[in-house]
Amino acid sequence: MATIDKRGMVHGTAGPVIYREYRGKNIIQAKAKRFKQTEKTIRSASEFGLSSSAARVIRTAFEPAYYFKDGTAAYRSTQLVYRSILNNVSGEKGKRDLHDGDLSLLKGLDFNANSKLHEVLQMSHSVSKSAEGLVSVTIIR
Repeated sequence: MATIDKRGMVHGTAGPVIYREYRGKNIIQAKAKRFKQTEKTIRSASEFGLSSSAARVIRTAFEPAYYFKDGTAAYRSTQLVYRSILNNVSGEKGKRDLHDGDLSLLKGLDFNANSKLHEVLQMSHSVSKSAEGLVSVTIIR
């Protein structure tokens, strides 16, 4: 059953339709349908899920900077991590992770597109990955 809140936004379901709010707009979408996943789609979903989890860990590690995020920061970070994993051509699809990925794709990741870190923080920094897979960020004064 769909309801209307005090601001006039519709929430809930009505038949095969879902009503929700996103950024102050009413969104109407069809309910997801079940479908049989192939082995390839299962492996791709596994990698995307892993990239989402890895991006969350990165955002948590940078919590002070992430506090001032914009509305699409989580999406951007997840996409960059996913691209990093996909660019690993040596690993088997479905078994690759960020340790095998191309971390150079994360260079320039900004949590707030309206306040870019390189414009706000005028300090040099470097990011590196050790042989054991430990990522370190160094700020150079």
